[in-house]
Amino acid sequence: CAYLAKRLNQQSNKTGYALLGMMADKQIAESINPLCSSVQRWSVSEFENMPRSAKSEDLQKILHRLGVRDDRVLANADFAGVMQQVFDDAEREKKQTGNAPLILIFGSFITLAFAESHLAGC
Repeated sequence: CAYLAKRLNQQSNKTGYALLGMMADKQIAESINPLCSSVQRWSVSEFENMPRSAKSEDLQKILHRLGVRDDRVLANADFAGVMQQVFDDAEREKKQTGNAPLILIFGSFITLAFAESHLAGC
């Protein structure tokens, strides 16, 4: 994530949204810390029926400990709902500003698979 953060910080504007889901046994704080200053709005969720999944409220607490304000974090256990909210907010921002915000989807291959499945249905 450090390389990604470096590349994002080279952009003139910050990343609009991050959609994050991770497994609890991973180095969560170490993985997301480099990205904290690059992301304006965090959306965190968990994977249903996966005991290893980090809980959304735990991800929110980690972001808070890393200095991300709570008003910049949407945490919800409903991954599909969180993802749809991110896409709706990004679309609304695009209509208001004329610029499409960057959406960063990361944390686990499962996060990417869920997002890809959702996007395929759009």
